[in-house]
Amino acid sequence: MPTVFLPMCADMFHIGHVNILKTAASHGTVTVLLMTDNAMALYKRSPLITYEHRKEILISNQYVSNVLPCDGPQTYGSMVSKHRPDFFVHG
Repeated sequence: MPTVFLPMCADMFHIGHVNILKTAASHGTVTVLLMTDNAMALYKRSPLITYEHRKEILISNQYVSNVLPCDGPQTYGSMVSKHRPDFFVHG
């Protein structure tokens, strides 16, 4: 099955997250590149929910197969080069 990378913050999980996860899953097995707490603080704002709790929420979702820590958009390229997903979905 094809692999799909989907970067997310997933802070305050909502229906928009479900919709993009469903779309990503329609293309293959979904791995979420989940922003670390530090990356979120530098990129947007400090998270309301810790990385570990956001990861647990995502792993419990039927559309998510794996979660990898992500240190921000500047790391997408190196993560794609390392893991070679078939698709990269971005909201």
